[in-house]
Amino acid sequence: MKKIEIVPEVSKDITTSVVNMSKLYDIVFTCGGTNDSDSNIIYSAVAKAFGKQLEYSTQTLERMKVKLREKGIVHPPDLHGSSEQVKKAQIALFPKGHTLKFPCSEIWNPVVCVEGNIHLFPQFPRLSEKLVDAYLPELVRELSRKHDQPFTRAFVGTWAREAVVVRDLQLKQKLYTQRKIRVGLYPNWMPSNKGTTHLKPGTTERSMVMVTFTGEDEKVVVKSKDELLEKLNGFLLPHIVTDGQSLPMS
Repeated sequence: MKKIEIVPEVSKDITTSVVNMSKLYDIVFTCGGTNDSDSNIIYSAVAKAFGKQLEYSTQTLERMKVKLREKGIVHPPDLHGSSEQVKKAQIALFPKGHTLKFPCSEIWNPVVCVEGNIHLFPQFPRLSEKLVDAYLPELVRELSRKHDQPFTRAFVGTWAREAVVVRDLQLKQKLYTQRKIRVGLYPNWMPSNKGTTHLKPGTTERSMVMVTFTGEDEKVVVKSKDELLEKLNGFLLPHIVTDGQSLPMS
């Protein structure tokens, strides 16, 4: 991750930020400003940023109808329904020329892609978290196909304190540099899976430290991952991504 930018729900500010980010980075995620109220400005601001009109996504509207009716909602958003249903359908009004990804089968919300590198997520953290978790492997596959040299990434979780993890990583930083491995550290990380898989033994605690290893040589990444697993008594999360493919945990 290179940059996090908090932007107020002001069209001009969003437009400026999205254009700048799109020029600087291969991947830009946005979260917020996507509902059926008057504050739903992210799609219109992004459309304006790239000189596009807005258009309804019939695919999204149909998916919404199916998923909402499964939950017992008998009057879902509908362009041909009541005034209230038409208003709610504005949540499926996207910048023209967009592409859609539906990485989660259980929810209707798409990831809306614009200009190839802008990925628009819903404003609700719970939904965005689910979509990001499901979408990242697919995004990695797409990116690996665009680069001459694919990369491998391994995810390690540990209940060790952040200070302990940092110390061990710093001791091996020179080695990681020599191996051309990039290391990411995410303290207080919490998986979206609400099951018991990632509970700290004997507690209901789910927050942990997550470490990522990324490099072009799969064997080197796996070796670095295994060393840390042994050192910190860690565990794998939730897969290794290599050449855009998810490998089984081992």
